[in-house]
Order: sequence, then structure tokens, then C-alpha cells
Amino acid sequence: MLRLLLLQGEFFRQYWPALAAGLKMTLVLNAYSLVFGFALGLLFAGLRVSPFSWCRSAARIYIDVFRSLPLLVSLVWIFFALPMIPIVGLRLDSFSTAVVGLSLNLGAFVAEIVRAGLEGVPRQHIEAATMARFSRLQLWRYILAPLVLRFITPPLFGQMISQVKLSVLASVIAVPELLHTVNTISNDSSRPLESYTALAISFLLLLLPSTWLQTWIEHTLKGKRQLAMHAETSPLELITPAVPDLADWPILAGSGVIVTGLTICRNDAPVVSNVSATFRPGTITALIGSNGSGKTTLLRAIAGLLSSTSGSINVGSPGASMGFLFQEHEPWPHLSVMENVSIPLCLVCNMPPDDARRLGQQWLRLFDLEQYASRRATDLSGGQKQRLALARVLCLRPEVVLLDEPTSAMDFRWALRVQRLLRNLADHGVCIIVVSHGMGCLKAVSDEIVFLDGGVVIEAGSAEQLLSCPQTPELGEFLAAA
Repeated sequence: MLRLLLLQGEFFRQYWPALAAGLKMTLVLNAYSLVFGFALGLLFAGLRVSPFSWCRSAARIYIDVFRSLPLLVSLVWIFFALPMIPIVGLRLDSFSTAVVGLSLNLGAFVAEIVRAGLEGVPRQHIEAATMARFSRLQLWRYILAPLVLRFITPPLFGQMISQVKLSVLASVIAVPELLHTVNTISNDSSRPLESYTALAISFLLLLLPSTWLQTWIEHTLKGKRQLAMHAETSPLELITPAVPDLADWPILAGSGVIVTGLTICRNDAPVVSNVSATFRPGTITALIGSNGSGKTTLLRAIAGLLSSTSGSINVGSPGASMGFLFQEHEPWPHLSVMENVSIPLCLVCNMPPDDARRLGQQWLRLFDLEQYASRRATDLSGGQKQRLALARVLCLRPEVVLLDEPTSAMDFRWALRVQRLLRNLADHGVCIIVVSHGMGCLKAVSDEIVFLDGGVVIEAGSAEQLLSCPQTPELGEFLAAA
């Protein structure tokens, strides 16, 4: 073993100038191809998710062709066949050919990785930012880009490392990179073992730092746990919660939210059909019905997240703000608990960061999450995540509050507390529309009820009247089974 090490050391000393020149060429070649390849990948990833079908088709053709072609064939065709085409007649030197071939190959793989990352961001994270009135740039800067980067970092680094190793194929068109240099030295010296060992050591020194960099980036993106997990021990008093700045909460003007003849189709089949209802300020209206009856669809249509086939939705105040608590109730996972509530206050309400954190702290205190402020949102339990998502919705003080199963992950104490919170908001004049299967919640806080079955409004009216004396057999059967 010692003898092999001594021979290898002597080999490096003898051929170091040639090896250094080959390594330099490999570094320069990969620097160009990585830059151009990533640029191509980002461009074609954008085309793959474009709303224009011709853009998607063109991107798909490029990606499928260059992911299927062996890199060696691409290099040979570009170098030898391209000059023979009469219309093109373009002749590139070996280095330029290698850069073009490697870039086209890498771009195809990067495009698919980035596309998968973009499509892998859960829809509710994007819609939550949309409902919080983030601009398109803010959505990319604070939500999409960090989440996509978390998803694509491992496969991108894997593809980059694979690309650097594939760059040795440039030796077939006489690019004097590392493998070409090692082959020359091996033939001249008749020492293949030392030559290819030098090649292996060179690539280890070149690529091992990349793997360490990947690990560091992943660790940084995930963030550290800054607090130990522990159970909630603070007592929970069932009192009417003190909502921060309730006196300044804007109230919806006019007669509220009026839905008239609304029909929404999916795959040419109506999900809700000819629905009409009025949701007045200062009331809590419950949308009830069996699974698939169209409750969430109606709620999302009111929020502007779905377009209707026919009918209209009129809101008393043009441009009235709406807050939506999604059934998935997932906070933004890459942000801390405090950032989940303070960043929307900064971006949407134009609050200075210190004021946003101060107000965010009040909302976290209201939902008993203040002690978790510096922790990542992913460290919270299901009920805590739902409370954080509700705090994120309410801290922006929307005039219309839309809630889809707002207490589904909470224990009965927190369900009661949230019910009292909603009652407090409604008494102040906020328009609240809630989807819930919990009969306790319906009886405790609902002023009005809209019962849907098969996408059609069967009954609508006072909660007290409908719950005690349903007028239709459908509602009677639903309440009896609840």
C-alpha cells in the first residue's frame, strides 16, 4: 500500500503540469456548460408551465429529445453533422461543441426538475398568499421561490454532479480536458493504474465539496429547531377572546355578499347549480351538507378562487378584503411561526417590521402560540397549525371571513374558544361564512344556515328555525344522521 502511495506521489510530481492543464480545461468547460445549461433549464421550465399550448409543446419536444439522446451522440452530431447541413453549415470548434452539447443536455434535465418543483408546491400555500393579497412578485419572493428551492436542491445537485462526470465525453472530439489528458499520459507512460487513479482523485477533489455544499444548503433551508418540543401547559380560560384592534376592524358596506343564480361546472358536470344566497355583515352563516354537496366549491367561488359558468357574486364594498382558512390549514412551512403572521402584515398592510412583529405577537398570544414564535411552522401539531393559519387570516382584518372546517383539528376546548372568537367578530359586524360538519359549532354560533345537497340549495334561513324544524326531508335526514 505504501509503495502504491509513493508511486502515485511520484506520478503526480512528474505529470502535474499536464494534469493541471487538463483540470483547468475541465473546470472552464463545466463552468460554461453549467451556466448555460441552468439558464436553458429555467427558460424551458417556464415554457413547460406556460398557459400557451404551443410553448408547452415546443418545450416538451426539446426536453424529450435531449433527455433521450445519449450525450456522446449529441456531441458527435453537433461536431461532424452540423457543418454538413446545407441550410445551417455551421462549424464549431471542439470546445464550443462541447459547451453547446453539454448545455443542451443539462438544460433538458434541469427544466424537468424545476417544473416538478413548481408543480410540487401545494396549492393551498399559493392560494393563501393570493387571499392575503400578495402581489405576484411577493408571491414568488416569499412563497414560491423558497419552497421550490427546497424541493429541487437535491435533484439539481445530483444532476450537476452527473453532468460534471459526463463532461469527460468531450474527449471524443479532442477537447483537452482531464480524461483526454489522462489518456494521453497513460499511452505515453504505459502507467494506466497511476493515470486513472489521478483522474479519480481529481474528480473526488472537484465534486466532494459540491456534496458538502448541498448538505449545508438543505440544512439551511430546513432551518434548525430553536426550541424543544413540549406539551402545552398553560391554562385555557373559556372567556371571550380579546381581539387585537377590534375597534378598528373594517366592516363590509352595503347588504353583504349576494350570490345570484351561481352555477359552476367541472368536466361539464355542475358542482353547484343555480345557487342563490345572501350573506349579511354581522352574521355567521353556516354552509352545511353532505360530502360533495358543493359547500367548499361555493366558498372558493365567493373568494374568487373559482370562476363560475353562470350567475354572479356581488360584494357590498368593491374591492372588499376577504380572508380564507383552507380545509388543509397548512401554514407556510419554510417560515417561522412569527413570520407566518408578521410577513403578511408587512407586505399587505405596509407595517414597519417592528410594528408587524408586535401585532403578530398579540395574535399569537391570542391563540396560545407565543412561546413557539421562533420555531418553524412545521414543528407544530395539527391543532397548533390550524390555529396559526387562523391567526394568519384574521391578523389582516378581512371584511369577509371564509372558513372551511375551522376547528377540525382542535380539541373541544379550543373549538369552544374559536366559536366565541367568531361570535365576537360577528357581533362587531364582520361577515363570516363557515363550512362545518360539527353540530355543536352550528348550534353555538350560526345565525343563518344554507343547506346544500347535490350542488343545489335545498333550504336557507334562520339557524334556530332550520335546526329545530327542518322543512324538507333532505335536511331532516341530514340532521338526524349528524
